[in-house]
Amino acid sequence: MQTIKKTTLALSVLVLLLGAGACGRQADQRSKQQTASRQVKTTIYDKNGKEVQTDSTRLDPAMKTFLADFGQKYLNFDTVYQRNQSVRNMLTAHAQDELGIDADPHADFKSTGKVLDAYQSINDPQQYLLATDQHAQDQVFQPIIRLKIVKKGGQPKIDWLQTTWARTEDATNAKNVDPK
Repeated sequence: MQTIKKTTLALSVLVLLLGAGACGRQADQRSKQQTASRQVKTTIYDKNGKEVQTDSTRLDPAMKTFLADFGQKYLNFDTVYQRNQSVRNMLTAHAQDELGIDADPHADFKSTGKVLDAYQSINDPQQYLLATDQHAQDQVFQPIIRLKIVKKGGQPKIDWLQTTWARTEDATNAKNVDPK
């Protein structure tokens, strides 16, 4: 009987120690995620889909900033019209017309999100993919945003944009996810 008590006590202590370690790691991971939330990682792939070794200077720092700023504005809003107006100056006139950026769809819901990664095409260096996380209407999404960026007056402008939406969790789980 004493062996069972000692074993139970030892297992309890082990579970507590493991739990405390896990909590510490989670707090550290949240801290790292918050620090990296505005950073954009660059990965380049060859035509066969294999990752090409690159250094962080391959994607221009100004482009990294532009993509991060666009993602911040595009994913964080209170209304779709507000979002559209916040990215309007980042778009060419062609993209504004194609996307109907000045129309008010009267879609009033809050959205929060962040850019996880940015990828530049090796076949067309003007094209980028943004992998993102978005939380809206009690849902969690992982939109993939395809962009074509051109230089207008020396400044990057989005000339084409396509978003592919994928829901990743149901509403009950989404409320427990920290978007930051």
